[in-house]
Amino acid sequence: MSTSSKKRKVLTIDVKLQILADVDKKAMTKKEIAAKFDIPHNSLSTLLKNRDKIENNSHEPQRKKPRLATNAAIDEAVLTWFKQTRAINAPTSGPIIFDTTVVEDWKKATLDKLLSEFSSSDIFNADETGLFFRGGKQAKDRLTVLVGTNATGTEKLPLLVIGKSANPRCFKNVKSLPVEYTSNSKAWMTSSIFETWIRKLNRKYLLQGRSIVMVLDNCPAHPKIKDLKAIRLEFLPPNTTSHTQPCDQGIINAFKHRYRAIVVCRYLQHIDGNSASAFHISVLDALYHMRWAWSMVTPETIANCFRHAGFCRVEDEAARAPGQDCDAITEELSALFANIDDADGGPEDYVNIDKDLPVSGDVTVDAIVDSVKEKEPSPDDDDGDEAMPAPVLPHVTGRDAKTAVETLKHYALQHKDDASLFDMLCQMEDKQSLEYLITQTNLVIRKIKDNISAMDLYKIKDSLSSLKVKWCLSLKDHHSKQRSIFSWLSQTDRDAMTQEVLKDHQSLIDDEME
Repeated sequence: MSTSSKKRKVLTIDVKLQILADVDKKAMTKKEIAAKFDIPHNSLSTLLKNRDKIENNSHEPQRKKPRLATNAAIDEAVLTWFKQTRAINAPTSGPIIFDTTVVEDWKKATLDKLLSEFSSSDIFNADETGLFFRGGKQAKDRLTVLVGTNATGTEKLPLLVIGKSANPRCFKNVKSLPVEYTSNSKAWMTSSIFETWIRKLNRKYLLQGRSIVMVLDNCPAHPKIKDLKAIRLEFLPPNTTSHTQPCDQGIINAFKHRYRAIVVCRYLQHIDGNSASAFHISVLDALYHMRWAWSMVTPETIANCFRHAGFCRVEDEAARAPGQDCDAITEELSALFANIDDADGGPEDYVNIDKDLPVSGDVTVDAIVDSVKEKEPSPDDDDGDEAMPAPVLPHVTGRDAKTAVETLKHYALQHKDDASLFDMLCQMEDKQSLEYLITQTNLVIRKIKDNISAMDLYKIKDSLSSLKVKWCLSLKDHHSKQRSIFSWLSQTDRDAMTQEVLKDHQSLIDDEME
């Protein structure tokens, strides 16, 4: 009588994991577990011996044979991480394990190369975040904020804020905004807005003769632009930004902590003045508060977040955990919350109310059509986000500003320990002097523009010469404006003598900039 051998049963990774889970539960004996899954007892023993390999392939549950690692060192590192994570009962899903491997690959293949090619001051990261700018979930008026900075924290880029309205009512009579502002129907980042922003930044660094790298997450709103001369775009691997993006390591969180503290302080001031019902934050208020909050994020916090994301040449063991940078402001928020009777949740809940707010969307035909429509000018763009009429800014003359500075000066003189206020007042007075010089120069420009006679040009040349030294000594921060004025004059005035005067002053500006 012939005996037929029993066909060997091949188990999937998923079934093997179920067997290992039953063994860990210890609710059944090993013999009972083997019988439950219809496998020999020695096969169960083999599974237990190969536990690590099985768990390391848990992201492919339907696979029957484990895939061999292409990099043994990375495989070993992931396995070590897996064991440590299991020891503290942290989630260890397959996608997380896979992303960790991808992160290590990216750091070895790309990040190390970037660190060798660029100095820390030329390595930048930028990321968007959604913001309920009026305070909470009940006031769902949102903005999207693009935050960008270099790895040392010494060069924080101006915030780019995206709203739903191109011309909110609160912008009436406003000629200069605290931050850059643009709009679309959803207040989202789009590829068009991003490209405009990055090209403007590219022109800035091109004029400075610098070459930088901008590290970005991989999303449809961040297109790959290949013709940038001063900026190299590097994209993080998909679904890994929580590990690799410096802005997500605490930079954005620090910014939001500061913003929320400013809003709460303002609310408490309204309570003290018995006008809490009139408390309202316009888009313009929010832009100002954002600039203020961004200015308070320290270079130390930023550099620390870059280190935690792996952007460092030597591991800094003394670096603080990202959350510690916000501890002081969290304590401040807690103290402020103690004065609010109807506060919903704690300070951390308040800071993170918009943590998962979408900042961009998939590119669809409808979205493209909408973006094209939004470019069409609208003379009266009513801001749907404005829940109540925003006050129109009153016209303030130079004399009004000077009077205000004098009032602040008197305040500073009557209070102790106001050295910082004195510094600010000195800067304001410098600004007023600059405005006077600009006004004087504009008078000269108008005369040139009116095509006056050659004889008068000699007089103008003398006037320009007298302003030359004052201009270059006092307007060090206004070189771009000087260039634009002189470029315009060079193109519009054909008089040879005027060209000679302009060339003379252009050379002076170039020498000053060098």
